[in-house]
Amino acid sequence: MFDLKGFREDNLKITQVEFAEMIGTKQDTVSRWEENSGLVTIDDLKTIAEKCGVTIDQLVMFNKSRPKPLDVENSWRVTEFTKKTIVDYIEPYLSEKKDTLDDKYYSFIADLKTTVNSIISKPKVAIVGRSDVGKSALINSILGAEKMPTSWTPTTSIVVYIKHVDDRPKYIEEDVWIFKASLGEEKNWDDHKLYDEEYCRAWKIAGGSADILKNYGTRQGEDFDKNEAGAAVVFVDSSLLNVCDIIDLPGFGTGDRVEDDLMTLRAKQAADILIYMSIANGFMRSEDIEYIKESVQNLVILEDKENNDIEPFSNLYILASQAQTVNAGNKTSLHDILNSGCERLNKTIPSNFWNSRKSISKHNYTYENLRNRFFTYTTDIESLREDFNKDFTQMIERLPLIINEKAIAQVRSFAESVGIDLSKEIEYYTQLAEEREKYVMHLAKFNKNEPKRAKDNKKKRKYLIDYLHSIKQDSAQEFVSSYNKIIANDNIASVIKQQGFKKKKEDMQALASYLNSQLQTALQDTLQKKTELLNKEIDTYIGVYQKSINESSIPGISISMPPFNVARAFASGLAGLTTFGALAFWASTFGNLGAYILVAKGVSLLSALGISVGGTAAAVSTVAAIGGPIVLGVALAIITALSVFAIFSGGWEQSIAKKIVAEYDKNNCLLKFEDIIDDYWKDTEMAFNASADKLESDWKKYLKDLSDIVNNNDIEEIQHKIKLAKDVQSFFDNIPLPHYGLDSSAMEISDKESEYLQVVQEKNKLLLEVEDRDTKLEAAQSKMNRYKELLDEEIRKSSLAETNISILTEAKKRLLDKQKNTELKVSRLKTELENQSKKDEHFENIESELASAFAEKEKNADLLKEVTDQLKYEKDLVEISSEEIDKLNENVEDLQVTNDSLRREVAELTAQMEIERKKIEKHEKEKRENMKYKWKQYFPNFEFSSRTVREFVKFNDKERISIEQKLIELKSASDPRCLSRGKVEHEGESFDHLGFNFPNGDPVRILYQVCRHSQIRIIRIYKHNEKFLQ
Repeated sequence: MFDLKGFREDNLKITQVEFAEMIGTKQDTVSRWEENSGLVTIDDLKTIAEKCGVTIDQLVMFNKSRPKPLDVENSWRVTEFTKKTIVDYIEPYLSEKKDTLDDKYYSFIADLKTTVNSIISKPKVAIVGRSDVGKSALINSILGAEKMPTSWTPTTSIVVYIKHVDDRPKYIEEDVWIFKASLGEEKNWDDHKLYDEEYCRAWKIAGGSADILKNYGTRQGEDFDKNEAGAAVVFVDSSLLNVCDIIDLPGFGTGDRVEDDLMTLRAKQAADILIYMSIANGFMRSEDIEYIKESVQNLVILEDKENNDIEPFSNLYILASQAQTVNAGNKTSLHDILNSGCERLNKTIPSNFWNSRKSISKHNYTYENLRNRFFTYTTDIESLREDFNKDFTQMIERLPLIINEKAIAQVRSFAESVGIDLSKEIEYYTQLAEEREKYVMHLAKFNKNEPKRAKDNKKKRKYLIDYLHSIKQDSAQEFVSSYNKIIANDNIASVIKQQGFKKKKEDMQALASYLNSQLQTALQDTLQKKTELLNKEIDTYIGVYQKSINESSIPGISISMPPFNVARAFASGLAGLTTFGALAFWASTFGNLGAYILVAKGVSLLSALGISVGGTAAAVSTVAAIGGPIVLGVALAIITALSVFAIFSGGWEQSIAKKIVAEYDKNNCLLKFEDIIDDYWKDTEMAFNASADKLESDWKKYLKDLSDIVNNNDIEEIQHKIKLAKDVQSFFDNIPLPHYGLDSSAMEISDKESEYLQVVQEKNKLLLEVEDRDTKLEAAQSKMNRYKELLDEEIRKSSLAETNISILTEAKKRLLDKQKNTELKVSRLKTELENQSKKDEHFENIESELASAFAEKEKNADLLKEVTDQLKYEKDLVEISSEEIDKLNENVEDLQVTNDSLRREVAELTAQMEIERKKIEKHEKEKRENMKYKWKQYFPNFEFSSRTVREFVKFNDKERISIEQKLIELKSASDPRCLSRGKVEHEGESFDHLGFNFPNGDPVRILYQVCRHSQIRIIRIYKHNEKFLQ
């Protein structure tokens, strides 16, 4: 039969309710007809045909084909396994140690868990375009037919987050929740907080099926304006959503609400893939070009010529939608449309537009790079969507693996940095216990120097604020100078000639777009240059704190001090802010905490993880986002003005140049750009003050803790702190992280590594289960004793019939037999575990069988309870002789002995598992020693720690040779003691390594840490040898 739903949605474009009113029936009747068209009678067909203006033949012949959903491999399961492995490792430890860990150690582990949950999440795909470009058709096609109601998506006015149904939190029962646009002063619901029930309920407006989106999420909806809905989350069962989330953004350019365009611009900053749709028969209008250029500036840079094979702009898709409307889907015509659309876009891009992107990816961006990201799309003709489907599927399958690799690196880096701090703390506590008098003297000097430090710090802070005001003024002046050069008659006329713009409306709009790109690039370059200068001053400012620790040392007295992570303390002050100006650039270079802060701010997950070297992708993304809505608004205003400007012959270049200058003046564009600069530096100052306050607060707490422990002459407490620090250090050393990388050809995980992680995870679970079994055995024993007392009391009141005694005795006998069998099974598994300990491939199976044995043992305990309950139940029905009571008591005592025996067996198995754990640790140690020996061959002249070797392998052969040569120069030109103090002397000049405390005698480590911290610092430290950087 015919497709009534397809006819209603695709031809009539109305809802079920509207269709029911049209033909004079009920909505539920229409719903049943659409589910089973066989229920439609001939009279119903006549009514529908008459009301819709079609013949019955046309109606019954309508049967639209539905596209198949994308067949996407679930590559997210790899990343999900990594996340689950780490979280499952963290949660039991936090639960067990929450009452014994001090606040600092607890925050280390809790921050790690928070970071893992934030940075290991599915990539986001944003779908953007003007209203009615066919976003609904695209969503239904890639998710699967009928997944989303088409009646609301063409006019969507809220941000809709589409997630897999398995990602729905337990507290949400409906398929859809609608959220407010703002709550108090906070704007935009944060989907990262989906699992925060209290947060989401505070923002919630309504919940229900997808049909409620029409009321709250469309301009035609009954509750659209009065409820101020801003976002929705929809849960759908689709294979595509196994590997990503989809953000369906409001259609822009309608002119109905400015808020729609602003919501679109903000939400897409969190996207890792951008799908931009422009209707094929009106492809790439001037507004489309502006939105695409603004979007590309914010889009994460995946490509890296030196480190991966990802093609430029691989996460950007520009679709000519509804392609079937162009010459019935003629491929030649569509190919010409894509070419001309790309040419129009490319014509508006200045030569320096891609400079920032090029500095990161090392790619030279060309027209061909852009053209490769243009595709046709339609749900009617499969061949016109094949190219997009293939390319998109490959990219979306690859992103989870990239996230997995980067997230593992972030967690490993965090664990290693915490491990270094813990090692220093252990050394400090150990020395404090033995040489407390030295620390008393050191603390006295600390306290003596502190008033001067606090006073100097106020001066330095005031200097930095004054410096910030100075560069704020300088950046405004520099941009005004650039603005006046760009928006000038002669420059505009020159651009017209250089770019070959003609006297036509389309070219004039492209000219306005080109000039706006020049202004945006000038704005970004100015702010980025000043931001880098400010960040150097910030590094100097926070470095003084570490310097204060060094200056408090006493000549002739060598002691170890507890670590104070200055950068972490400063960065943590940004965590509660929503905007932080130039400090976003600084945070982007600060490892895992910086990633967490940027994700919370709304930066793309992959940008925050730092796809490119040093995290600079995130830095560029934060600068590129500056003033986005305002800059875009300026461009659209000028384009609109030029659309109605008459172009006359003769000297038209100067005429249009004067018109453009006048329009920029009329729209107060320079003032708007100056406001952007002013807001940027205001946000910077506010963020700096918040971070500086947090740093000073943490410093004072550091001094107080130092004073408390030094003045408290309690050796037992110090020993306890040493034990606690070692326990936490062991926790971080043993985080179960996979040791694989991203293979560009196959991108597969080592099966052995995966199996090993599963074994470790199961082993940890089993250890917890063993402890739980002990607790349950004790509880069972206690219960058994209570039942025994009740049994003795009831026996005095009743007797048991001989037949029932026989039954119960037989039941107990069977129970004892099962327990004996369990003991034999546990003994057999123990023997197998010992015999197979050297064969890792069998380890997991033995662990699983052992868990089953424990489960059977627990089941027997339940049977024991059933037997005891049965005794209680029969007590009122029978009488029992004293001789038989004695036998029953003897059986109970035998059961107690059996339980004691089982408990001892569990203890023995636990000890055996500890032996196995040590074997695994020994094996891992041997692996690290082998790796250290291997890389020693590259550098026979230096001593390396295992940790240094692991980090050093990140350099390629050319870099390693260059570094070794430089180190030989430094070693011969410097006093070795200077190296241990974190300083390098070269050609008569001394360079401070910004307060870093490096290990003695390891110059490679010094160079590596400096390189890793900032490329800028390398320039300052080795400015006498610029070739070294190349």
